[in-house]
Amino acid sequence: MAGWIRLTAKRGDPIYVNLDNALSIHWNEHDNVSVVAFAGATDTVTVQEKPEQILKSARLCHERPNKRRA
Repeated sequence: MAGWIRLTAKRGDPIYVNLDNALSIHWNEHDNVSVVAFAGATDTVTVQEKPEQILKSARLCHERPNKRRA
């Protein structure tokens, strides 16, 4: 379970993506962006981070325990 991670949209705005539903992540060398495709969706998300950075962020998110405030 990857959870939600914060990435940077192609235009520079922050975007939150849940990789649990992602089918593929690939690098578009021509546009220097990653394209994330999701199950059941016809649209894709285009972000500035490389696939390796996205997967590393997802791994870190998964390793962090959820902390509840008392």
